[in-house]
Amino acid sequence: MKASHVVLAAMLLTVMSVPAWGFTDIDLTTYDGGFEQTTVYDVNEDGTIGDPATLARAWRQGQRNPQYCNANVWNGNSLWASMAQWMGWVQRGGQAWWRILKPGDYAMWDAEYIIVSNGNVNIHVTHISSMTNDEGDVIPTMFAFTQMVSDGAGSWVPAPPEPWQWFDADTAPPSTLLSSPFASGPGVLPTIPEDEERNFRRFALWYRATPDASASACKYQGSLGLEYILAEQKLWVDPETGDFMADYPPPNTPPGSGLE
Repeated sequence: MKASHVVLAAMLLTVMSVPAWGFTDIDLTTYDGGFEQTTVYDVNEDGTIGDPATLARAWRQGQRNPQYCNANVWNGNSLWASMAQWMGWVQRGGQAWWRILKPGDYAMWDAEYIIVSNGNVNIHVTHISSMTNDEGDVIPTMFAFTQMVSDGAGSWVPAPPEPWQWFDADTAPPSTLLSSPFASGPGVLPTIPEDEERNFRRFALWYRATPDASASACKYQGSLGLEYILAEQKLWVDPETGDFMADYPPPNTPPGSGLE
């Protein structure tokens, strides 16, 4: 009797281990494995989930067909992220006022630029003009970029320009506008390279005025326009607003497709 009871118990266990359920009640039609945008949340300082984020977006993709298996299940998940380039910058100065008693050759430094970025930043001269008056008289004006260097006492001072660093409307950009480590090759826009430790890059803008005896006693005005170009910015970032590009396609995987 004892042996028969043991056999019966084993048979019952065997019958009860057969799955009595399936995937018939799971709706798989709402998600076809393609790209589906999902909500990204900000994480609070205490680690809890906060409000929906405005500075990040995400999509989910992929689907495994339903299946029965009595073996260990292998499930592989992959993550990709495309990080936009950002830049923090400060400008000190930018409007220079001269009072000149007599003809001569004069120089001053005006603007200090402080930049940090997670990529290379190009400096593009958008427009440039010498100082002129309402009658068309001109005070020849030149410009130069140099590094800000430490004076050893906790302050930053501009390095004086070398003679070859001066440029005007006819010579901008010269072979090199910025001294090391901002030097660029011939015909290449000056570049502020990425600092891996996110140290600020500092440089200065100099002006040079050379009025001669023909300069009338009146007011003169000139200008120089600069544009910072984020050299490694992503295509999905709107270059005008810095926000997400409207109606830009979802990312492709693997990265490298040009749409990530």
